[in-house]
Amino acid sequence: MMAHLPSNFHFLRPLWLLALPPAGLLAAALWRRHGQASGWRQAIDELLLPHLLESTQNSRQGWPFILLLLAWLLACLALAGPVWEKLPQPVQRKEDALIIIQDLSLSMYAQDLSPNRLTRAQHKLLDILQARREGATALVVYAGEAHTVCPLTNDSKTIAALVPALSPAIMPSFGSNVQEAMALALQLLTNAGLSRGRILLITDEVTPAAIAEITKLLADKTVSLAVLGVGTEAGGPIPKNDGGFLQDDQGVIVVPRLDPAVLRELAAATGGRYHDISLGDDDITCLLGGEAGLPGAGGLQPVERQFDQWQEQGHWLVLLILPMAALAWRRGWLLGLVLILGLWSGESQAMSWQDLWLTRDQQGARVMAQGEPGKAAALFTAPPWQGAAQYRAGKYAEAAAAFAHAPSAEARYNEGNALAKAGKLPEAIKAYEQALQLDPKLEDARFNKELVEKLLHKQQQQSQEKQQQDQQQGQEQNQASRGQQGQDAQQQQGRDNQAAEQPPQDQGKETAKQEPGPGDQQDRRQSGQPDARPAPKETEQKTAEADEQKMSAEERQALEQWLRQVPDDPGGLLRRKFEYESRNNQRQQQRRPATKIW
Repeated sequence: MMAHLPSNFHFLRPLWLLALPPAGLLAAALWRRHGQASGWRQAIDELLLPHLLESTQNSRQGWPFILLLLAWLLACLALAGPVWEKLPQPVQRKEDALIIIQDLSLSMYAQDLSPNRLTRAQHKLLDILQARREGATALVVYAGEAHTVCPLTNDSKTIAALVPALSPAIMPSFGSNVQEAMALALQLLTNAGLSRGRILLITDEVTPAAIAEITKLLADKTVSLAVLGVGTEAGGPIPKNDGGFLQDDQGVIVVPRLDPAVLRELAAATGGRYHDISLGDDDITCLLGGEAGLPGAGGLQPVERQFDQWQEQGHWLVLLILPMAALAWRRGWLLGLVLILGLWSGESQAMSWQDLWLTRDQQGARVMAQGEPGKAAALFTAPPWQGAAQYRAGKYAEAAAAFAHAPSAEARYNEGNALAKAGKLPEAIKAYEQALQLDPKLEDARFNKELVEKLLHKQQQQSQEKQQQDQQQGQEQNQASRGQQGQDAQQQQGRDNQAAEQPPQDQGKETAKQEPGPGDQQDRRQSGQPDARPAPKETEQKTAEADEQKMSAEERQALEQWLRQVPDDPGGLLRRKFEYESRNNQRQQQRRPATKIW
């Protein structure tokens, strides 16, 4: 029977099937009670009953219980929600594209805002992303050059994860090229196929020349510009790592100041709004609330996507119950009304009988979400999922073996991480090399490969140094042993000479002292005196075990240090990405040198 069912057949609410066994027990009990309820069977002989009683009456009285059982069965199946096909669910999303431009020039380090302008801007940026419920969002940063942190996406959490890594330190060049950032933002809108959108500029300074160029860029565009000013009119110096402050060419301390009038001029020239950064949400409401003056913004755009929307088929079973419900108005059939009242379709719940309704990978994904990667690894059949579960469970060797069965570059990269965690550094380097052969642009694999190579080189140096120390200690021990043997020989020779000079009657006593009996060693141990005889094999074995433990501890410590060097650091990835883009841009076009670096 299961072979004829669709492959995707399952129940949305399978717990309703638990009501089937009680139905069978209830039907059996009612049938038995009905058979015992006839008083004629107790008073008349069974041979005379067929001639005295009408058989049609007995059969007619048995039908209600059969129909009750059948209705109960159909009702339970309908309430369980049988499904086997998915339907494309048309949805509509809000057509509201917002591109945020973040200033990462050195002036953002100024401390006129506590703790500094950069930190306040990051907090405000996170608040904006958290408030974005619908619409696509992108993030562009600029200093001497402009770079895309994230293109237009509906997943604002991805952008929020990158915000803490944003700082002037990741930018390839210093300066404040806001014009290039604005052109890059418009290019993102064009690439996404959008004709209108909103741009939010978070900055502390815009020059009059930049205002003229930005106005030309936005002249024929259906784009609204909002400007958020960061800083104070009093300004503040830019601290350096050595404890001093940034100075210009004349040796004067640079104090960047916020000029709200210039920023308001920029917003007014482009038909946008301006607001100073604040501790509350009034600045976000002013700049982004009410569509921020963008005509036609916030419209709905149809999107065709196929979700996990299953089409229930249980309502067809209700049609089979309707004739039984019609008969419930007859005398003795009112019990069928209980079944009709229970037929309602509640909210679908993700509950199932594991092996019957879900694949092994789906079961493993649910167990993984519950925080049990060890159990999930036993359920997964796909090698990437199985390797990820083993990795989270701390079984790095098993994870590497699982990743080895997947042919992708990401699988080789994950295999290298698992091998590095397991302490197999040469094998990890080979896995990283294979990943780079499949995908030369996989920067994380190249970065981890360099770290593992440095760690392996460091371990090899430590091993060589340890071998040299062991050799030196062995030579010193040999020399000390030889010196001790020479002293013992001299002492023995002196005792022999002394014994030769003593009278014969004392020689036997001296010999007895020099040749102890079998019980002397036990007496020494009982008295607490050490045994003077050396045990070279036992000493060497203990030394080797101690060295082995020490080596393993050193290797573990080195591995922990390497693991601390391989964090989930989006800042390093962004820095390498921006440097790569900067090199390509320098080959393609000549840039104007920045007049100032802050």
